[in-house]
Amino acid sequence: NLKSIVVIMSLQMNAKQPITMAMSSPGLHDSVSDTVSLSNDNKKKPKPRARRNRQARAGTNTFFANINVGQTVRLSKNRIGFVRYKGKVRFSVGIWYGVELYDSITKTRHNGTVYGKRYFTAPRNKGLFIKREVIRGVIKPHDLKAVLKELENKQIEQEKKEENERKLALQAQQALEQQKQQKQQQTQQHSHQHHHMQGMQHMGHYKHQNSILALYQSQVYGNEQLVKLEEGQQTQQTTDIMEKRIHKDFKRFQRLSFMAANNKEVQHIMELDNAMHSPHPDDDGDDETKQDDKANDEIDIDAEAWDSKKEQELLEILDEADNGDDDEINQNNNSFKMRLFYPLKDYITEFEQVLNKGLLIKAVDSESKQGRALILECGIQGNDGWYIQAINEENVKKLSKEAVQEIVEKLVPKFGFEISLVHA
Repeated sequence: NLKSIVVIMSLQMNAKQPITMAMSSPGLHDSVSDTVSLSNDNKKKPKPRARRNRQARAGTNTFFANINVGQTVRLSKNRIGFVRYKGKVRFSVGIWYGVELYDSITKTRHNGTVYGKRYFTAPRNKGLFIKREVIRGVIKPHDLKAVLKELENKQIEQEKKEENERKLALQAQQALEQQKQQKQQQTQQHSHQHHHMQGMQHMGHYKHQNSILALYQSQVYGNEQLVKLEEGQQTQQTTDIMEKRIHKDFKRFQRLSFMAANNKEVQHIMELDNAMHSPHPDDDGDDETKQDDKANDEIDIDAEAWDSKKEQELLEILDEADNGDDDEINQNNNSFKMRLFYPLKDYITEFEQVLNKGLLIKAVDSESKQGRALILECGIQGNDGWYIQAINEENVKKLSKEAVQEIVEKLVPKFGFEISLVHA
């Protein structure tokens, strides 16, 4: 054992001796230093922690150009929207984008008003607030037609699929109810047979009841082809109504996007509308209503808005001219029929009676939300050849200015009134 210890110690000393000599030798100092330095350089240096940038949060988002109001944009989850607001909000921090969702099926929870503060105007259940990371890119004007038509077809197919699922669920429920009724009828029939066996004097009454039951069964279960035919007709009617509604919505989407992209006056009004709704720089809002924008990139809540569901609409388009080409974007419709819900003077500040043409719109109030809605929704501007030809179905083309004024004074905005406009 002692010999083994001595051998091990001598081996260790022999192993250390070259290193000691090299370190003590002046001629080898530089080479050793270089060797040590090289070995240190070969060590893997810790990589700096990657900075969490916006692109990482956005996933596939590589588009960071400036986004402005009036642009049609692609959103996450294959959605498309129309930017109506850009700026600060009272319910959170940072810059938010108010978007009208181009969707005939999905419903959001507000129309541009959050916690009682209006930021932009959109149809009910179509407003959405998002952060920049949710926007994937801007749709160019020459791509609008193809993009929106593709989305329209997808939504029609989705609505048909959902309608078919609802129909199957209803049929399953009806089948269960029919089975239940059949069991009840069989129980009643056995009961009648039991009473018949007890007394022959009730034979005539039993036959009468049985014939009524048979008649009922033949009506309910014997005319299956007729029932299926009626259900098929109802389904087709529902599908037609659905397709017309979606087509009407997308026709409006096309008009909005194309006007904003090509009409400088509409662009100016949108910027003005955005500036008027932006909170004052010193107005940070109530701290209780603020939320951490890191928690959620999308805010579409309107549960606390004071008049979210009772808020009066600005206008409702009932009908508009069709240029005959379903695939063509019509930026300049020749006529509109709409319902207004505020006094006419809130929309149009000046008009002139022109015989056989109607009321020529001379000026639209761009400072009121009603007038801006008329411009932004329909592109109607003053001194641009727009005429009001009928008010509540009454033709005003041949009426005097006094007669027209009398009609206007009798309007009841609370319940809405209709006007027909033509661009000549």
